[in-house]
Amino acid sequence: MHAFATQWKTQIAQYPQQVIDEAQQLLSEQLDDNEQAELHYWIALGYRYLTKMDRCLDNAYQAERFYLKVSDSEGVAKSSNLIGVVYFYNGFYDKSMRYFYKAKLLAEEIKAIPTLCRIENNIGEVYRETEEFEQASLHYHAALTYALESQEPYFQAIILENLGQLFIHQNDFDQGYRYLKQSRELLLTQSDRSALADVENKIGALYLKKGEISKAEEQFHLAFQHIHPDGNRLYMAEILINLAELLELYEKSYEELLEEAKQIALSIDANHLLKKIYERLSRYYETKQNFSTALRYYKLYHQTEQAKESSIMRNKLQLLRVELNYSNDLHKLSTLNEQLTYEIDHQKSLFTQLKQSNLELSEEIYKDELTKVYNRKGLFDCMRSLQDAQHLVVLLDIDYFKSYNDNHGHVAGDEALYQVAQALLKALQTQSEEFCVARMGGEEFLLIVPAQNLEQCETIVNSVRTEIEALHLTYAPSEDAHYLTISGGGLLTKADVKNQFQEIYHQIDQLLYQAKQNGRNQIVLDYEGAY
Repeated sequence: MHAFATQWKTQIAQYPQQVIDEAQQLLSEQLDDNEQAELHYWIALGYRYLTKMDRCLDNAYQAERFYLKVSDSEGVAKSSNLIGVVYFYNGFYDKSMRYFYKAKLLAEEIKAIPTLCRIENNIGEVYRETEEFEQASLHYHAALTYALESQEPYFQAIILENLGQLFIHQNDFDQGYRYLKQSRELLLTQSDRSALADVENKIGALYLKKGEISKAEEQFHLAFQHIHPDGNRLYMAEILINLAELLELYEKSYEELLEEAKQIALSIDANHLLKKIYERLSRYYETKQNFSTALRYYKLYHQTEQAKESSIMRNKLQLLRVELNYSNDLHKLSTLNEQLTYEIDHQKSLFTQLKQSNLELSEEIYKDELTKVYNRKGLFDCMRSLQDAQHLVVLLDIDYFKSYNDNHGHVAGDEALYQVAQALLKALQTQSEEFCVARMGGEEFLLIVPAQNLEQCETIVNSVRTEIEALHLTYAPSEDAHYLTISGGGLLTKADVKNQFQEIYHQIDQLLYQAKQNGRNQIVLDYEGAY
């Protein structure tokens, strides 16, 4: 068993599944309690590296049980520490701290220095995550002292990296860089290329924050060389995201790098990275005025947020069920069942809130804030859903709207715009189930509605004018003032409205101009090219 443990210690970071398979094979043999404890611990550690946290917790509990049977205090401390890690990574911070301090007390009694090193570092991680930075620093430094005493350069490097991140989070870039540089120098002597790449990436991100672009680019390329092609895929995706962010400054292959990072993140279900990638792709396509693609990625961003929350719920429930399996205390069982019920109800409530939030965000993105009809982005999204058919496309402008504002004030003008928009919706709802109404800016609106012939087009525009007239909005406060009117240009076309929008818009803009030249309060229609 000792020979296997020595071998696994060098393999666990790079080949966790191999360690798990070998340990599980040994478990099938007749073993004593001490050997079973060790094997379950190594299996748990392997699953920790694979981020399969429910299996990690299951085996860590089994290891703890066997270590207790043989009164192995260091083994119990190691197992408790690993249980705490599982709870930490799933957001149970209070529970993780209970296990970390339980492990710490045991390790201090027997002066298990390497185990104390890991425990102190993990306690520091909890404090950093909860933004208690002074406490985090104290525990990281305690961990570093133990790592130096036990002469473990790998763990010295990991703790130095954590200290570097802590100072960077507090905007102390110089101190952060010093710790990251020390971490890198130690990792250069180790075999874990993924850990080295992660530190190189963090140094590059620091240079980017400081505006030192050439140094940042050098670091990102170094990180990618260390990790490609078989390194930790999570780190690889993070490096690609940072490299893409750098290259955006040069307008290089930003899109291609993010797409590659996206594929990696999808392959490992890294929803926290997918959110970041989708948000940046949405922003990128919006700057390119490719609004339909930008909106698609924005939707994916929010869908991923839901998937992330759902994944968190599943993970927490899995951990609670594992814990139930190892509890013989009836009071504890009752408490855990209550916690399980609470988590289910809480996550259901959270999902409902997210769903409502997504609806509100969708409206904010697609809809004009004042009139509540589509804005330009919403119009392009609406056009994507249009079926292949013949459509009437109409550009409308409120006649003499400046005069209306001058006589009634801009608050009343805004209310008039809202009422006109709602009248347009009402008019088209009586004509078709499929249509688009959008505010193009100012007092201009655009309508798209299926139409088969001249007679139907005239019915539609007459309905529009009737609804506007029925608003009884007058240009002046006097009793004999004229009602507010609209002018428009409309085209009945078989063309693909979405793909030929600019050409169609140019034509209907000319027709609108013609309506104004003819005296306003009318909609000029053109049927050329339609049937």
